[in-house]
Amino acid sequence: PTGFAEGTKQDCHQGRDALAEKGTLTKIGRGGNAGFDFTKLGSTGTVLAFQTQDWSDTGSESAGTQWSCVKDNHTGLIWEVKSSVGTSSNTANIHHKDNTYRWGGKTALGREHPNREDAYYDDWNTLVDGSNSSNSGNGLCGFTDWRVPTPRELRSIVDHSQTEPSIDSDYFPNTSESFWSGSPSVEKHHDTDAAWEVYFDEGFVGYRSRDKSYRVRLVRSDFLATEGGQVVPSAVGSQKIKTYIPNEWHDNRYTVHHNGTVTDNNTGLMWKVCSEGQSWSKQSDNTASCSGSEGEFNWKEALELVNNYTFPASDGYSDWRLPNIKELASLLALDRAYPSINLTIFPNTSNRLYVTYSPSAAGSKKIWSVAFDFSAYEVRGRNDDIRIRLVRLGR
Repeated sequence: PTGFAEGTKQDCHQGRDALAEKGTLTKIGRGGNAGFDFTKLGSTGTVLAFQTQDWSDTGSESAGTQWSCVKDNHTGLIWEVKSSVGTSSNTANIHHKDNTYRWGGKTALGREHPNREDAYYDDWNTLVDGSNSSNSGNGLCGFTDWRVPTPRELRSIVDHSQTEPSIDSDYFPNTSESFWSGSPSVEKHHDTDAAWEVYFDEGFVGYRSRDKSYRVRLVRSDFLATEGGQVVPSAVGSQKIKTYIPNEWHDNRYTVHHNGTVTDNNTGLMWKVCSEGQSWSKQSDNTASCSGSEGEFNWKEALELVNNYTFPASDGYSDWRLPNIKELASLLALDRAYPSINLTIFPNTSNRLYVTYSPSAAGSKKIWSVAFDFSAYEVRGRNDDIRIRLVRLGR
Protein backbone atom coordinates (compact mmCIF):
# COMPACT_ATOMS: atom_id res chain seq x y z
CA PRO A 1 0.00 0.00 0.00
CA THR A 2 1.06 3.58 -0.61
CA GLY A 3 -0.01 6.90 0.82
CA PHE A 4 -0.63 5.65 4.36
CA ALA A 5 1.16 3.67 7.05
CA GLU A 6 0.96 -0.10 6.97
CA GLY A 7 1.36 -0.50 10.73
CA THR A 8 4.43 -2.11 12.20
CA LYS A 9 2.43 -4.93 13.74
CA GLN A 10 0.78 -5.93 10.46
CA ASP A 11 1.34 -9.35 8.94
CA CYS A 12 4.08 -8.15 6.59
CA HIS A 13 6.23 -7.56 9.69
CA GLN A 14 5.48 -10.89 11.39
CA GLY A 15 5.73 -14.60 10.81
CA ARG A 16 7.96 -16.91 8.83
CA ASP A 17 7.99 -14.86 5.62
CA ALA A 18 9.12 -11.75 7.50
CA LEU A 19 11.89 -13.69 9.26
CA ALA A 20 13.01 -15.18 5.93
CA GLU A 21 13.19 -11.72 4.38
CA LYS A 22 15.36 -10.57 7.28
CA GLY A 23 17.57 -13.64 6.91
CA THR A 24 16.83 -14.82 10.45
CA LEU A 25 14.62 -17.84 9.68
CA THR A 26 16.32 -21.17 10.34
CA LYS A 27 15.23 -23.80 7.83
CA ILE A 28 15.60 -27.54 8.29
CA GLY A 29 15.80 -28.13 4.55
CA ARG A 30 17.97 -26.33 2.05
CA GLY A 31 15.36 -24.17 0.40
CA GLY A 32 11.84 -23.07 -0.27
CA ASN A 33 10.51 -19.67 -1.25
CA ALA A 34 9.99 -17.11 1.55
CA GLY A 35 8.96 -18.93 4.75
CA PHE A 36 8.47 -22.33 3.10
CA ASP A 37 10.92 -25.07 4.13
CA PHE A 38 11.09 -28.07 1.78
CA THR A 39 13.30 -31.13 1.25
CA LYS A 40 13.36 -33.27 -1.90
CA LEU A 41 13.11 -37.05 -1.45
CA GLY A 42 13.92 -39.93 -3.77
CA SER A 43 11.56 -42.80 -4.60
CA THR A 44 12.68 -44.80 -1.53
CA GLY A 45 12.46 -41.82 0.81
CA THR A 46 16.14 -40.89 0.91
CA VAL A 47 17.04 -37.20 0.99
CA LEU A 48 18.55 -36.19 -2.34
CA ALA A 49 22.22 -35.21 -2.12
CA PHE A 50 21.57 -32.31 -4.51
CA GLN A 51 18.63 -30.11 -3.49
CA THR A 52 18.94 -27.09 -5.78
CA GLN A 53 18.84 -28.70 -9.24
CA ASP A 54 16.02 -28.06 -11.70
CA TRP A 55 13.71 -30.85 -12.81
CA SER A 56 14.68 -32.58 -16.06
CA ASP A 57 12.68 -35.20 -17.96
CA THR A 58 15.97 -36.90 -18.82
CA GLY A 59 17.45 -36.45 -15.34
CA SER A 60 17.97 -38.77 -12.39
CA GLU A 61 17.73 -38.83 -8.60
CA SER A 62 21.49 -39.23 -8.28
CA ALA A 63 21.97 -35.99 -10.19
CA GLY A 64 19.18 -34.27 -8.23
CA THR A 65 17.24 -33.54 -11.41
CA GLN A 66 14.29 -35.81 -10.64
CA TRP A 67 12.60 -36.58 -7.32
CA SER A 68 9.47 -38.39 -6.17
CA CYS A 69 8.37 -36.60 -3.01
CA VAL A 70 8.79 -33.35 -1.09
CA LYS A 71 8.75 -33.04 2.69
CA ASP A 72 7.35 -29.84 4.17
CA ASN A 73 9.56 -29.40 7.21
CA HIS A 74 7.20 -26.86 8.75
CA THR A 75 3.96 -28.89 8.64
CA GLY A 76 5.50 -32.37 8.60
CA LEU A 77 3.46 -33.31 5.52
CA ILE A 78 5.10 -35.33 2.73
CA TRP A 79 3.81 -34.73 -0.78
CA GLU A 80 3.78 -36.68 -4.02
CA VAL A 81 5.61 -34.93 -6.87
CA LYS A 82 3.98 -35.00 -10.30
CA SER A 83 6.07 -36.26 -13.18
CA SER A 84 6.34 -35.17 -16.81
CA VAL A 85 8.09 -38.40 -17.84
CA GLY A 86 6.32 -40.90 -20.08
CA THR A 87 2.69 -40.80 -21.13
CA SER A 88 -0.32 -39.27 -19.41
CA SER A 89 -2.13 -42.47 -18.57
CA ASN A 90 -3.61 -43.30 -15.18
CA THR A 91 -2.10 -46.78 -15.49
CA ALA A 92 1.11 -46.26 -17.53
CA ASN A 93 2.52 -43.57 -15.20
CA ILE A 94 0.25 -43.05 -12.21
CA HIS A 95 2.20 -39.93 -11.16
CA HIS A 96 2.01 -38.15 -14.52
CA LYS A 97 1.13 -34.45 -14.31
CA ASP A 98 -1.71 -34.73 -16.83
CA ASN A 99 -3.61 -37.59 -15.18
CA THR A 100 -7.07 -36.46 -14.09
CA TYR A 101 -9.86 -38.03 -12.05
CA ARG A 102 -13.44 -37.53 -11.03
CA TRP A 103 -13.82 -36.94 -7.30
CA GLY A 104 -14.49 -39.42 -4.53
CA GLY A 105 -12.14 -42.44 -4.58
CA LYS A 106 -10.36 -44.07 -1.65
CA THR A 107 -9.60 -41.79 1.33
CA ALA A 108 -12.25 -39.25 0.25
CA LEU A 109 -13.85 -37.90 3.42
CA GLY A 110 -17.27 -39.33 4.20
CA ARG A 111 -16.90 -42.19 1.72
CA GLU A 112 -17.74 -44.86 4.32
CA HIS A 113 -20.16 -42.73 6.34
CA PRO A 114 -23.75 -44.08 6.51
CA ASN A 115 -25.13 -40.60 5.85
CA ARG A 116 -22.93 -39.83 2.88
CA GLU A 117 -24.59 -37.97 0.02
CA ASP A 118 -24.27 -37.89 -3.73
CA ALA A 119 -21.71 -39.57 -5.98
CA TYR A 120 -18.31 -40.96 -4.99
CA TYR A 121 -16.32 -42.07 -8.04
CA ASP A 122 -13.47 -44.59 -7.93
CA ASP A 123 -11.20 -42.92 -10.51
CA TRP A 124 -8.20 -42.09 -8.29
CA ASN A 125 -8.06 -45.52 -6.60
CA THR A 126 -5.31 -46.55 -9.02
CA LEU A 127 -3.15 -43.64 -7.85
CA VAL A 128 -3.74 -44.31 -4.13
CA ASP A 129 -3.29 -48.09 -4.37
CA GLY A 130 -0.33 -47.84 -6.74
CA SER A 131 1.47 -45.37 -4.49
CA ASN A 132 0.93 -47.48 -1.37
CA SER A 133 2.06 -50.73 -3.02
CA SER A 134 5.04 -49.48 -5.08
CA ASN A 135 8.68 -50.28 -4.36
CA SER A 136 7.90 -53.97 -3.69
CA GLY A 137 5.29 -53.10 -1.10
CA ASN A 138 7.34 -50.46 0.71
CA GLY A 139 5.31 -47.67 -0.89
CA LEU A 140 6.16 -44.42 -2.62
CA CYS A 141 9.12 -42.83 -0.80
CA GLY A 142 8.89 -45.59 1.80
CA PHE A 143 5.32 -44.91 2.96
CA THR A 144 2.13 -46.92 2.56
CA ASP A 145 -0.40 -44.43 3.92
CA TRP A 146 -0.81 -42.08 0.97
CA ARG A 147 -4.17 -40.31 0.69
CA VAL A 148 -5.88 -37.36 -0.93
CA PRO A 149 -5.30 -34.20 1.17
CA THR A 150 -7.84 -32.14 3.05
CA PRO A 151 -8.45 -28.58 1.79
CA ARG A 152 -6.46 -27.27 4.77
CA GLU A 153 -3.47 -29.41 3.83
CA LEU A 154 -3.66 -28.63 0.12
CA ARG A 155 -3.84 -24.89 0.62
CA SER A 156 -0.79 -25.07 2.95
CA ILE A 157 1.50 -25.38 -0.10
CA VAL A 158 -0.15 -22.53 -2.04
CA ASP A 159 2.36 -19.69 -2.51
CA HIS A 160 0.24 -16.54 -2.72
CA SER A 161 3.23 -14.42 -3.72
CA GLN A 162 3.14 -15.75 -7.29
CA THR A 163 0.82 -17.04 -10.00
CA GLU A 164 0.96 -19.60 -12.83
CA PRO A 165 1.67 -21.54 -10.74
CA SER A 166 0.94 -20.43 -7.17
CA ILE A 167 3.41 -22.91 -5.74
CA ASP A 168 7.18 -23.22 -5.41
CA SER A 169 7.93 -24.97 -8.71
CA ASP A 170 11.56 -25.50 -7.67
CA TYR A 171 10.13 -28.24 -5.44
CA PHE A 172 6.76 -28.94 -7.06
CA PRO A 173 7.42 -28.96 -10.81
CA ASN A 174 4.81 -29.90 -13.40
CA THR A 175 2.00 -28.16 -11.48
CA SER A 176 -0.89 -26.40 -13.20
CA GLU A 177 -4.61 -25.87 -12.96
CA SER A 178 -6.90 -27.56 -10.41
CA PHE A 179 -6.24 -30.31 -7.86
CA TRP A 180 -8.93 -32.11 -5.91
CA SER A 181 -8.96 -32.18 -2.13
CA GLY A 182 -10.49 -35.15 -0.32
CA SER A 183 -13.38 -33.16 1.15
CA PRO A 184 -16.94 -32.88 -0.11
CA SER A 185 -18.60 -29.48 -0.14
CA VAL A 186 -21.74 -28.57 1.75
CA GLU A 187 -22.81 -26.44 -1.19
CA LYS A 188 -23.70 -27.82 -4.62
CA HIS A 189 -22.12 -26.53 -7.84
CA HIS A 190 -24.72 -25.61 -10.45
CA ASP A 191 -27.23 -27.92 -8.76
CA THR A 192 -24.86 -30.91 -8.79
CA ASP A 193 -22.94 -32.53 -5.94
CA ALA A 194 -19.57 -30.85 -5.36
CA ALA A 195 -16.20 -31.12 -3.62
CA TRP A 196 -13.34 -28.77 -2.77
CA GLU A 197 -10.42 -28.11 -5.09
CA VAL A 198 -7.44 -25.74 -5.26
CA TYR A 199 -6.66 -23.91 -8.49
CA PHE A 200 -2.87 -23.66 -8.52
CA ASP A 201 -2.65 -21.23 -11.42
CA GLU A 202 -3.80 -18.42 -9.14
CA GLY A 203 -4.22 -19.94 -5.67
CA PHE A 204 -8.02 -19.99 -5.52
CA VAL A 205 -9.86 -22.44 -3.27
CA GLY A 206 -13.30 -23.33 -4.54
CA TYR A 207 -15.79 -26.13 -5.06
CA ARG A 208 -16.58 -27.96 -8.29
CA SER A 209 -18.93 -30.69 -9.54
CA ARG A 210 -17.67 -34.12 -8.54
CA ASP A 211 -18.08 -35.47 -12.06
CA LYS A 212 -15.46 -33.02 -13.39
CA SER A 213 -11.96 -34.41 -13.93
CA TYR A 214 -9.08 -32.70 -12.13
CA ARG A 215 -5.59 -33.58 -10.98
CA VAL A 216 -4.74 -35.19 -7.63
CA ARG A 217 -1.58 -34.78 -5.53
CA LEU A 218 -1.30 -37.28 -2.68
CA VAL A 219 -0.06 -36.54 0.82
CA ARG A 220 0.88 -38.53 3.90
CA SER A 221 1.63 -37.61 7.49
CA ASP A 222 2.34 -39.04 10.92
CA PHE A 223 -0.89 -37.57 12.28
CA LEU A 224 -4.54 -37.86 11.38
CA ALA A 225 -5.81 -35.44 8.78
CA THR A 226 -9.05 -34.90 10.66
CA GLU A 227 -10.27 -35.29 14.19
CA GLY A 228 -12.96 -37.92 14.08
CA GLY A 229 -15.53 -38.87 16.67
CA GLN A 230 -16.56 -35.32 17.45
CA VAL A 231 -20.10 -34.34 18.30
CA VAL A 232 -21.96 -33.04 15.29
CA PRO A 233 -22.80 -29.37 15.93
CA SER A 234 -26.34 -28.13 16.05
CA ALA A 235 -27.33 -25.81 13.25
CA VAL A 236 -28.00 -22.20 14.23
CA GLY A 237 -30.72 -20.37 12.30
CA SER A 238 -30.42 -21.10 8.58
CA GLN A 239 -26.99 -22.73 8.94
CA LYS A 240 -26.59 -25.98 6.94
CA ILE A 241 -24.55 -28.90 8.37
CA LYS A 242 -23.47 -32.14 6.70
CA THR A 243 -22.90 -34.90 9.26
CA TYR A 244 -20.74 -37.02 6.93
CA ILE A 245 -18.04 -34.34 6.72
CA PRO A 246 -15.70 -34.63 9.76
CA ASN A 247 -16.05 -31.81 12.27
CA GLU A 248 -12.58 -30.31 12.79
CA TRP A 249 -14.06 -27.10 14.22
CA HIS A 250 -15.64 -28.49 17.40
CA ASP A 251 -15.92 -26.38 20.56
CA ASN A 252 -13.00 -28.14 22.28
CA ARG A 253 -10.63 -26.93 19.59
CA TYR A 254 -10.96 -23.42 21.03
CA THR A 255 -10.07 -21.87 24.38
CA VAL A 256 -12.55 -19.12 25.25
CA HIS A 257 -11.07 -16.40 27.46
CA HIS A 258 -14.35 -14.69 28.40
CA ASN A 259 -12.98 -11.25 27.55
CA GLY A 260 -13.95 -11.07 23.89
CA THR A 261 -11.06 -13.21 22.67
CA VAL A 262 -10.60 -16.88 21.82
CA THR A 263 -7.55 -19.02 21.00
CA ASP A 264 -7.56 -21.66 18.27
CA ASN A 265 -5.51 -24.46 19.82
CA ASN A 266 -4.80 -25.99 16.39
CA THR A 267 -3.11 -22.90 14.98
CA GLY A 268 -2.10 -21.01 18.13
CA LEU A 269 -3.84 -17.88 16.82
CA MET A 270 -5.93 -15.65 19.09
CA TRP A 271 -9.01 -14.08 17.54
CA LYS A 272 -11.50 -11.40 18.38
CA VAL A 273 -14.80 -13.18 19.02
CA CYS A 274 -16.79 -10.41 17.33
CA SER A 275 -16.38 -8.69 14.01
CA GLU A 276 -15.35 -5.04 14.09
CA GLY A 277 -18.40 -2.86 14.58
CA GLN A 278 -20.03 -5.36 16.94
CA SER A 279 -20.03 -5.26 20.75
CA TRP A 280 -19.01 -8.28 22.81
CA SER A 281 -20.64 -9.29 26.08
CA LYS A 282 -20.68 -12.39 28.27
CA GLN A 283 -24.03 -13.99 28.98
CA SER A 284 -25.13 -15.50 32.28
CA ASP A 285 -24.35 -19.01 31.00
CA ASN A 286 -20.78 -17.90 30.08
CA THR A 287 -21.52 -17.90 26.35
CA ALA A 288 -20.56 -14.91 24.23
CA SER A 289 -22.81 -12.44 22.51
CA CYS A 290 -21.90 -10.17 19.60
CA SER A 291 -24.50 -7.46 19.25
CA GLY A 292 -24.88 -4.83 16.58
CA SER A 293 -24.01 -4.82 12.91
CA GLU A 294 -20.65 -5.66 11.42
CA GLY A 295 -18.85 -2.64 10.03
CA GLU A 296 -17.79 -2.43 6.39
CA PHE A 297 -14.31 -1.21 5.47
CA ASN A 298 -12.24 -0.99 2.33
CA TRP A 299 -8.62 -2.14 2.55
CA LYS A 300 -7.18 1.31 3.29
CA GLU A 301 -9.77 1.90 6.00
CA ALA A 302 -9.10 -1.53 7.48
CA LEU A 303 -5.37 -0.85 7.77
CA GLU A 304 -5.98 2.59 9.23
CA LEU A 305 -8.37 1.08 11.78
CA VAL A 306 -5.63 -1.30 12.93
CA ASN A 307 -3.06 1.51 13.04
CA ASN A 308 -5.32 3.67 15.21
CA TYR A 309 -6.99 0.85 17.11
CA THR A 310 -8.08 1.52 20.68
CA PHE A 311 -7.20 -1.77 22.32
CA PRO A 312 -9.65 -2.85 25.03
CA ALA A 313 -8.08 -2.99 28.46
CA SER A 314 -10.00 -6.22 29.10
CA ASP A 315 -7.92 -8.30 26.69
CA GLY A 316 -4.55 -6.79 27.59
CA TYR A 317 -3.02 -6.95 24.09
CA SER A 318 -1.88 -4.23 21.73
CA ASP A 319 -0.80 -6.25 18.69
CA TRP A 320 -4.10 -7.00 16.96
CA ARG A 321 -3.90 -6.98 13.15
CA LEU A 322 -5.63 -8.15 9.98
CA PRO A 323 -5.20 -11.87 9.27
CA ASN A 324 -3.52 -13.15 6.14
CA ILE A 325 -5.46 -15.40 3.78
CA LYS A 326 -4.33 -18.70 5.31
CA GLU A 327 -4.98 -17.50 8.85
CA LEU A 328 -8.51 -16.34 8.08
CA ALA A 329 -9.25 -19.53 6.13
CA SER A 330 -8.35 -21.59 9.22
CA LEU A 331 -11.67 -20.48 10.74
CA LEU A 332 -13.72 -21.91 7.87
CA ALA A 333 -15.77 -24.87 9.08
CA LEU A 334 -16.18 -26.96 5.94
CA ASP A 335 -18.86 -29.21 7.42
CA ARG A 336 -21.31 -26.30 7.51
CA ALA A 337 -22.44 -23.28 5.53
CA TYR A 338 -24.45 -20.06 5.91
CA PRO A 339 -22.19 -19.31 7.66
CA SER A 340 -19.16 -21.65 7.51
CA ILE A 341 -17.95 -21.04 11.06
CA ASN A 342 -18.52 -22.34 14.59
CA LEU A 343 -21.30 -20.02 15.74
CA THR A 344 -20.96 -21.10 19.36
CA ILE A 345 -17.44 -19.66 19.39
CA PHE A 346 -18.03 -16.79 16.91
CA PRO A 347 -21.70 -15.81 17.36
CA ASN A 348 -23.61 -13.59 14.97
CA THR A 349 -21.15 -14.01 12.09
CA SER A 350 -22.81 -13.12 8.81
CA ASN A 351 -22.74 -14.84 5.42
CA ARG A 352 -20.44 -12.19 4.01
CA LEU A 353 -16.91 -11.48 2.82
CA TYR A 354 -14.11 -10.83 5.30
CA VAL A 355 -10.94 -8.97 4.39
CA THR A 356 -7.36 -10.23 4.76
CA TYR A 357 -4.03 -8.45 4.68
CA SER A 358 -2.91 -10.53 1.69
CA PRO A 359 -2.61 -8.69 -1.65
CA SER A 360 -3.27 -10.78 -4.73
CA ALA A 361 -0.31 -11.53 -6.99
CA ALA A 362 -2.78 -11.51 -9.89
CA GLY A 363 -3.33 -7.75 -9.74
CA SER A 364 -1.79 -4.71 -8.08
CA LYS A 365 -5.15 -3.42 -6.81
CA LYS A 366 -6.60 -6.72 -5.65
CA ILE A 367 -6.73 -8.37 -2.23
CA TRP A 368 -7.71 -11.81 -0.98
CA SER A 369 -10.91 -12.19 0.98
CA VAL A 370 -12.84 -15.14 2.43
CA ALA A 371 -16.56 -15.72 1.89
CA PHE A 372 -18.07 -17.14 5.08
CA ASP A 373 -21.33 -18.09 3.44
CA PHE A 374 -19.87 -21.29 1.95
CA SER A 375 -16.06 -21.12 2.48
CA ALA A 376 -14.73 -19.86 -0.86
CA TYR A 377 -11.72 -17.61 -1.49
CA GLU A 378 -12.33 -14.47 -3.53
CA VAL A 379 -10.15 -11.71 -5.00
CA ARG A 380 -11.70 -8.29 -4.50
CA GLY A 381 -10.77 -4.70 -5.22
CA ARG A 382 -9.04 -2.67 -2.51
CA ASN A 383 -11.91 -0.17 -2.56
CA ASP A 384 -14.59 -2.81 -1.96
CA ASP A 385 -16.29 -2.75 1.44
CA ILE A 386 -15.58 -5.94 3.39
CA ARG A 387 -15.86 -7.04 7.03
CA ILE A 388 -13.03 -7.41 9.56
CA ARG A 389 -12.10 -9.93 12.23
CA LEU A 390 -8.81 -9.19 13.99
CA VAL A 391 -6.13 -11.71 14.97
CA ARG A 392 -2.86 -11.87 16.88
CA LEU A 393 -0.23 -14.52 17.53
CA GLY A 394 -1.30 -16.26 20.72
CA ARG A 395 1.05 -16.90 23.63
